[in-house]
Amino acid sequence: SDCVSAIYYVSKGLKRASEEWNSREEVKDGDEPGYGYGIICCAMRMIYKQLSPYYRSLCALHEHEPMRKKVAYASRALVASAVFARDEL
Repeated sequence: SDCVSAIYYVSKGLKRASEEWNSREEVKDGDEPGYGYGIICCAMRMIYKQLSPYYRSLCALHEHEPMRKKVAYASRALVASAVFARDEL
């Protein structure tokens, strides 16, 4: 999915930057701090169908659900994507 791809490429870039920085002599000698990273994924609290094709499909699929449930579904999907990206890529 687009979400998993975005998390993957962000992680890949941060990993490359981390490895590049941490391979410097100043870091190895302890004169500069090492670089580590993490990714925080945040779900949106408000969605609407015009926001993206994903939200258009989600809203259509759950057209009779209240918006708070649609937001909850989208939030759970983000969590699943983030966990997949972390564990499988």
